[in-house]
Amino acid sequence: MKQLQESRGAVVEFSGVCKSFGDVEVLGNFTLSVGAGEFLTLLGPSGSGKTTALNMLAGFLNPSAGEISIAGVPVTATPIEKRNIGMVFQSYSLFPHMNVEQNVGFPLKMRGADSQVTQERVAAALDLVGLGGFLERMPNQLSGGQRQRVAFARAIVFEPKVLLMDEPLGALDLKLRERMQLEIKHYQQQIGCTVIYVTHDQGEALTLSDRIAIMDQGQIVQIGHPQQIYDHPKSRFAAEFIGETNLLTLTNPLEKSAGGWVIDGLDTIYPRPPESGRRHALLSVRPEKIVRLPEHAALGNGHVSFDATVTEVVFFGDVHRYTIKCNGQQDLVFKEFRSGNTPVLRSGQTLRLSFLTDDAALLPETIVSKDKAL
Repeated sequence: MKQLQESRGAVVEFSGVCKSFGDVEVLGNFTLSVGAGEFLTLLGPSGSGKTTALNMLAGFLNPSAGEISIAGVPVTATPIEKRNIGMVFQSYSLFPHMNVEQNVGFPLKMRGADSQVTQERVAAALDLVGLGGFLERMPNQLSGGQRQRVAFARAIVFEPKVLLMDEPLGALDLKLRERMQLEIKHYQQQIGCTVIYVTHDQGEALTLSDRIAIMDQGQIVQIGHPQQIYDHPKSRFAAEFIGETNLLTLTNPLEKSAGGWVIDGLDTIYPRPPESGRRHALLSVRPEKIVRLPEHAALGNGHVSFDATVTEVVFFGDVHRYTIKCNGQQDLVFKEFRSGNTPVLRSGQTLRLSFLTDDAALLPETIVSKDKAL
């Protein structure tokens, strides 16, 4: 049986791309370079422009300005069928009157491939996704996960250099969606094509991506490796959109003896000198980075400790999520993995908590006070 040849992928570039619908600008000066064979996810809320960017790359929409290129070749004026791009969508778009073999072979038929080549490539694509024995099945005889696999096989059967995926798992239940995330990543690694994936699901983005581009209002607000973005967000939007976080207001008392920022609501010091000229800032601390302290624990440099009262306990199976109140005013969240050595906290219980300064991210936004912008 002929195997699918490894698709080495192609570099994809957006250069100053803009897209407007009437007076509404959906993308503005959008610039992005995706490496050959890279799995890049466009992540953002509805209306952030991520699907518009994907549709322009596919050829469904034309840019209002700027240029898009694949493997160094401009494609803005290239017809859809000549861009050699595979596409998988949430709806799967399988032909209901065609069986699995016919659905997967359709792109090859449209390209004029002979029957022997079509048969071999269809068989190889279906073997890759574990549906080698489903050639004669009709779409209505398949489960949601099986239809998704057929759609993926159809998208790669003609060996595209670039594969676009727009919310392909949105219609699946949670367990199946999680399993398909790992399968999609495995398939992509096997064929080596460049993947640009669109989702608003942060967990999906963290699981699948080599890099994530967080989008908001037609712009990329941060791009990088998933762990880098999670641990070192560069804005309040990025910190809140990826995962869960605690945002703390820092104030510089302009007293050299303080040696750092005052953390509002915690009655403690963030022991790092304020940036030059800065009076206020935000600090992002992930819930899992906050830990409880044993009684009389000695802390080294770089620790921030504070007292708190538990106000809510939520059980997530492997994790307990605690809402706490500090000094009767500041609400925070921290999480603990279940352990036989760590007793579960109860609502109303008081304790001392801590986090490391290296585990917190200082955000660039200024804080707006009650009476003026600072």
